[in-house]
Amino acid sequence: MAAGLRNFLWLALAVGGLPVSAQDTTPYNCEQFTIANTGSWIAPIARDLCESQEARNGQAFAKIAGNPRPSIAVYELPAYGSAEAKRSGIACVGGTAMQRVDNGWVQLVDHDHDWLRCRDL
Repeated sequence: MAAGLRNFLWLALAVGGLPVSAQDTTPYNCEQFTIANTGSWIAPIARDLCESQEARNGQAFAKIAGNPRPSIAVYELPAYGSAEAKRSGIACVGGTAMQRVDNGWVQLVDHDHDWLRCRDL
């Protein structure tokens, strides 16, 4: 077992269990690693490790499949349907940053054409 995976599993178990699969663009469900959810001071460290591992794996799988890659950075955006999202026209929808346009929503990308990942404010 690779040292990185072993360390991740240890951290996940230390803060309350392995991430469960989400039905969106954040399959590791890293947002579960908060002090409020786990009661552990190590939770923010585990969340950062989880998000970086998720980004690396997402980029590797996207490269293999020839799909757009997820961004390394995770942005905090207003949740879809919130008053702030309606006012600004930008929302976090299932871990993906989206912008409102005339006929729907478009996925936001960075200067490298990686799609932007996000979490709700």
